[in-house]
Amino acid sequence: MRTYISDFCHYCSYPSEAEATLLSAWDIIAANREAADIFLSCVEEYDRLGVEFNYGENLRRSREAGVAAGVHEYISDLLYAVCLTRHMKELYDIAGLSEELYKTSVFDLKYKLFECKKVYDIWGSFVAGWFGGFFYLKRFAFGRLQLELETYRIETPYTCAGVTVQKGDKAVNMHIPSAGPLLKEDCMESFRQAYKYFRPMFDSDKIPFVCYSWLLYREHYEFLPEKSRIRDFMDFFDIEFSKQSPAFGDCWRIFNRKYEGSLEGFPNETSLQRAYLDWYAKGGVAGCGEGVFIFDGEKIHHKND
Repeated sequence: MRTYISDFCHYCSYPSEAEATLLSAWDIIAANREAADIFLSCVEEYDRLGVEFNYGENLRRSREAGVAAGVHEYISDLLYAVCLTRHMKELYDIAGLSEELYKTSVFDLKYKLFECKKVYDIWGSFVAGWFGGFFYLKRFAFGRLQLELETYRIETPYTCAGVTVQKGDKAVNMHIPSAGPLLKEDCMESFRQAYKYFRPMFDSDKIPFVCYSWLLYREHYEFLPEKSRIRDFMDFFDIEFSKQSPAFGDCWRIFNRKYEGSLEGFPNETSLQRAYLDWYAKGGVAGCGEGVFIFDGEKIHHKND
C-alpha cells in the first residue's frame, strides 16, 4: 500500500511535501499493530463490499485508528481516501468508465488537500465525509464540474420548456470544486458530458439540472461586478431560492479562514475578497441559493425564454 500511496500522489501531481506527509502517516500507522489492523480492515471493507460498504462508518473507524497511532485526523482522513482510490479504479474498470473520468473525479481529493493546507496549514482534508459520493460511484467529475443524480428539493414546482419538476423528482445535481477559473465554456462542456451520462435515467430528452451553493446567492447581482465569473455562472440558472447565511459557513471558500463574527483583518488579495469586504462594511450579509434549468443536451432553457 505504501508504494500505491506514492504512485497515486505522483498520478495526481501532489506536492512532494504532501506526499511525504501521507507516507509518514502511513508509516506511523503501520508501526502500530492495533491501529494498522483497524485501518487496513476499513480499506479492505471497500475491497470486499464495493459500493455496498459504509463509507461514513469506516472513515470514522480509520480516523480513530490513525489518531490513536499519533496521526492528525485530517491527515488520516485523506490517507484513508487515497487508499480507497485503488479499488475505486477497479470498480470504474468493471463499470466500463473511462480513466479520464476516474482521474478528474479523484482529483477532488487534491482540491480538498489544498483547501486544508490553506485553511489549517495541514496536508490533509477537513471535509473527508464528502468523498463518499465518489466511492459509491454516484458522483462524477465531468470536466470542470461534479455532478450526480439526486432529487429536486425546492418546495415550489418548476415548469420550463414543457417540463415540470416537483419536489422529490429526479434531477442532476452539481457541485463546483475549487479547481481554478469558472469559465462558461467549461461549464457547458460539463453539462454536455453529464447529460450524455444521465439522460438514460430520465423519461424526457429535456432534463433538470440543479445546484445549491453560496455561488447562487441572489445578492451577488448587487455587489459583484457585471463581468464576474460568478455572475456568469448564476446566469445559467433560474434562481428559485435564496437566503441569508449569517453564520457565513462558506467564508473559508473565499478567504481561507473560518468566520467568527467579523472580517476584520481578512485578506483582500482577490477581487472577490474585496467585494465581500466592501459588502460587509456596508452592512451586507453572506448567503446561498438554489437554482435550476432545463437542458436538452445543447441548449439551456429558462422559464422566461
